[in-house]
Amino acid sequence: NTASELIAESSVVVLANVKDAAQFMQSNFLPFLPVRGQTTQAPANAYTSQLKLTLGHEGYLTPNLEGQHIFGASFERGETLASIKASDDELNYQQLAQYLPEFAASLGTKTSSHAAIRMATPDRYPYVGPLPDPDLFRQAYTGVQHGVKYKTWPQAPYQRGLFISAGYGSRGLTTTPLCSELLAAVITGEPLPMERSLYYKLHPARFLLKKLQQQRD
Repeated sequence: NTASELIAESSVVVLANVKDAAQFMQSNFLPFLPVRGQTTQAPANAYTSQLKLTLGHEGYLTPNLEGQHIFGASFERGETLASIKASDDELNYQQLAQYLPEFAASLGTKTSSHAAIRMATPDRYPYVGPLPDPDLFRQAYTGVQHGVKYKTWPQAPYQRGLFISAGYGSRGLTTTPLCSELLAAVITGEPLPMERSLYYKLHPARFLLKKLQQQRD
C-alpha cells in the first residue's frame, strides 16, 4: 500500500485496473490511449419495450432495463475528464435517429447520462499475457534493431508471476470472455484457445519489439 506495507502475497498477479495500470513501474512502459465515452438514458414505452435484444450499429440501444433504455456511446480520443456533456447526449440522439429512426422518434427526453474513460491501445488490440521486463527484453533482443534474422533468440525475460489484461477500449464486453480463456491458458500452460498469430497481436511485449525493429540501422 502507500505506506509500503505488505497487503497480501500470491504466486500470480493479474493487472486488470485499466488506466491505473500505468501507475506501477512494472507496467508503465505500456502505451495507453484514453477515450472518453458518454451514454444517454431515456424512459421506455409500450413500443420500445418490444425490443428484447441489444441492437448494435455505430453505437447501440439496450432493451428495456427497469423502465429505461441506454444508448450511445460517444467516442472522444485523448480526453481524460469524464464530465457530462449536453452535446454528447444530442449526438447520441442524432446517431440513434440515423440508424433506428422509429425507436428514436418513440423515446422521450433523457433521464440521465453516464460518462467514463475507456483505455485503448495504439493498435486497438488489448494487452493480454505475461508482462516482460522491459530492460532485459531490450537487451535480449537488441539484435533485432540491426536486422539480424538468422539467430536462436533467448526466451523472453518476463516479470515472474505478473500478467495483464487491459486496454479493451470500447470492445470489452465482447472480447474479454475469450481473452480471459487465453490468459488462463497462458498462466496454466494449457493449449491456447486461439491461433498463436492472434495471441502475438495481443502480447504485452509487442510494442517493445516494434520499437526495436523501427530502430534498425
